[in-house]
Amino acid sequence: LTLLGGAVLDAKNGWSPQRDGNGDTAVLTLSCLKRGKIDFNKVEYTSLTRDDIDNFYVKEGEFFYSRGNTRELVALSAIAVNVSGNYVYPDLLTKVIFDSSKILPEYAVILFNSAIGRKYFGAVPAGGTPNMIKVSHAYMMQFPVPFYGDVEKQKALIDQHKKEIDSLEAIDLLLSKAKERINDILRMVWTEE
Repeated sequence: LTLLGGAVLDAKNGWSPQRDGNGDTAVLTLSCLKRGKIDFNKVEYTSLTRDDIDNFYVKEGEFFYSRGNTRELVALSAIAVNVSGNYVYPDLLTKVIFDSSKILPEYAVILFNSAIGRKYFGAVPAGGTPNMIKVSHAYMMQFPVPFYGDVEKQKALIDQHKKEIDSLEAIDLLLSKAKERINDILRMVWTEE
């Protein structure tokens, strides 16, 4: 196993302005990390801005992980897909740029979100708040990575994982439709009385 740090070209935390519900600046929340993709519906708004705000906008294909959260949720990761608009990533998300000849961002998502990743990142020592775990850049870079530099093997694992995720998303859609149908039936029952 090789340490992840050798493939990291840059890592940068985001910006967390006070969210006032006003303004046009959309700031992602930590709940935006969904099954390896950024959910751009998970935002709060602010009227604040800064001169270098462009540095904090999410761009297509970028990799992010939560650097602070509960032990179970710390270091969950996702890729920005289908970015349509300007979204600021918050301070508790870290953007990582990888040398793609060593680690593909999509493969990093699989690793971070795997049982191995959950165990590794969940073991980081607690900070000042017992329930809030924070992963430093140094700790993230010590993550041991299988298939480091074997991009073809990484692509095969990504393809296999994508099929599983697609199946889960299809199940979610069916569950969502079933819940809507149940709610419609309950509304009809309650309004007929």
